Amino acid sequence: MTLVLRSSDPDLRDLAQGRPALADARTGVPSGLRLVRWIGAGGMSAVFLAERDPTVASSHLSDIAPMLLAVKIVKPETAHGLARLGMSSADLALREVEALVRVRNLRPPSEFVIGLYGSGSALVQPENDSALALPWIALEHVEGSSAGTTLAERIECAGEGGVDPVRAHRLARGMIEGVRVLHRLGVIHRDLKPNNVFVAGPVDVETPKIADCGIARVEGLRLATVQAMTPGYGAPEQMLSALRPNERNPLVGPWSDVHALAATLFFVIAGEDWCRSEPAWNAGERRSLRTSRRLHKGFVAADDLLDALDTALRAGASPKLPPGTWDREGAGFYEKRARQLFGASMFGDAPARHATVEELAAAVLPRLEAMAAGWVEAESKAQRPVTQFRRTRMVPSNEGAQAALEVIPPPPITGGRALQLAPGEVVFQPGSFAFACSGGRLYCFSQREPQLFEVAVPEEVLPHLAATRWLARGPGGGVALIGSAHVVLFRGADFALAPLPRRAGGGAVGPIVAVLGDGRAFGVVTADSGEGGPELWLSQDGERWSEPSLLLLNGEAHAVSSGPLGFFVAGGFQGRGARAIWLGYDGNTQVFAANGKPPLEVAVAGADRGAWAAGAGVVMRFDQSGAAVETSEGGGRPVAMGLDEEGVPWLVTEREVLRRHGAGVPIWKRYHAQAEGEPALVAIGFHPTGVRVVDAVGGGVVLRPADFAATWPLQG
Repeated sequence: MTLVLRSSDPDLRDLAQGRPALADARTGVPSGLRLVRWIGAGGMSAVFLAERDPTVASSHLSDIAPMLLAVKIVKPETAHGLARLGMSSADLALREVEALVRVRNLRPPSEFVIGLYGSGSALVQPENDSALALPWIALEHVEGSSAGTTLAERIECAGEGGVDPVRAHRLARGMIEGVRVLHRLGVIHRDLKPNNVFVAGPVDVETPKIADCGIARVEGLRLATVQAMTPGYGAPEQMLSALRPNERNPLVGPWSDVHALAATLFFVIAGEDWCRSEPAWNAGERRSLRTSRRLHKGFVAADDLLDALDTALRAGASPKLPPGTWDREGAGFYEKRARQLFGASMFGDAPARHATVEELAAAVLPRLEAMAAGWVEAESKAQRPVTQFRRTRMVPSNEGAQAALEVIPPPPITGGRALQLAPGEVVFQPGSFAFACSGGRLYCFSQREPQLFEVAVPEEVLPHLAATRWLARGPGGGVALIGSAHVVLFRGADFALAPLPRRAGGGAVGPIVAVLGDGRAFGVVTADSGEGGPELWLSQDGERWSEPSLLLLNGEAHAVSSGPLGFFVAGGFQGRGARAIWLGYDGNTQVFAANGKPPLEVAVAGADRGAWAAGAGVVMRFDQSGAAVETSEGGGRPVAMGLDEEGVPWLVTEREVLRRHGAGVPIWKRYHAQAEGEPALVAIGFHPTGVRVVDAVGGGVVLRPADFAATWPLQG
């Protein structure tokens, strides 16, 4: 018997009461999902937090589906409205499923597009209505933070001061890459806007994810067009689609998404919608960023660059279509009505719109990068943070180290070989996935589950993969595979060998000895080649390297981390002393030496000029007043450090996981210890609901401290 879900609310607010299971509308076969709570509703669908039942084998869900998902269910009124137009709600869901399946099939999918994990239909009976088979899709659940979940919420949370150029540049790069991925796969989104972009991670490493492909145009999928758009974001040619309902408008193309993307970028930078008046907007008015009440002072100070950015965005959202658009078959039918509605704005002397997202990126990103660099230079001279950064939270010393532990078994053997991981060979991305390098192979796995798959690597990359020592987050997204003499960038399904740092005069550069790839900055540290010490090289894109910064450590560099005021590098001297250096964005340095302490092997920078580093059996705090050893309940060789979503530092040694407690008398409390005979620990990753620790065979534990309970979605 098929399970019928009942609701008395048009937005299905009460559908999750009692945590009902989702069953197939036709057969009644369980889908493997249980609704937990209502999250919200849009114009066409309601969204629920759902929990996967790992004991149910379901054809509706991907085998890499995480435990928590966002399930979107078409609303009854949407289904009725589509039926009146001779359309099906199943087709509405199919459009989004097909678009996101293409992204998922990239293996691994792009971190800049929301993940898809399954689809199906459920039997829902609205009040005073007969039961309806309503389609649902299971999506990546982007856990919100105090800064919000959607781009709209994040920008609103930024306050009157607006978004600084460093943060705006990072958000813009991610959104542009997400749209580029969709277009490469033959998907035109048609409804880009701030509410349709989710954002994962804390503000200093946040990752935008393009979402809601419900009205997308998908190449090869012949479905009736859904007539919908958002004024102020949707391109003017989309308004003309109403002239021929259910038919494809030949004037709509990738340039239509360019229009909406430019308007969304304006929103990020200006802190408000570009369109203040629909009549003026339709007439072609595209006001300057200078007119915004929330434009960050970092943009105001970059006078000439701001003019150039205005010009680039206006060309992105120009009502005048790219050359050749009106020559497309069937386009002439719309011309008369277009002249009536838009007149000179669409046919006059205004610059034509950028035809592709690549053209928009080429016009916008260099300006944003230059503005970000200028802001960093100005703020560093004043000794102020150059961008927003999560504050370091102090866990009270009297708070116990109780942690709700969920043991994660080792992943299945893949390709006939078990994983053998070493520190540095795992990297986490915001969202669901992490990457690992083992035995000359590259794997992708879920942060919270044991599911794992091997990534196909081109033949020419295999020698570099075998010599890879570190994995890191790449510049502008993706993953970097780095060895002592190579940097390979991996974005989506594409691998590219990046040029190594080199001097303008051709002088020698030492081998790579440490890597920076934390989502804020990307770079490598090379060993001393006769210049007086190791050197830090930075790159925005993996193709161009900055001039090196000399690290006067009087020793070797082992780890590097970035903060809002500069870079912290930790190392040692011939195995007999700890060494560290703080390198400010202004070039000023502070060197620390602790003779008699073991070399420092891992490090993490905090919200101010403070940082932590650890060596065998020792944890140290560094700030402007100097260096100090902090008490620890653990010991052993350190393998990783990091900040959780709330800014609390964590340390992983080969056998233990520790977390920093206390403000006055800090102590590193033990949260987990590997039992004798279990594999060594190698890596740590964070999300709002827990901490994923990985061991040498890809298993490990998930730690959920008691103070994480407030953010754990399944409680309360």
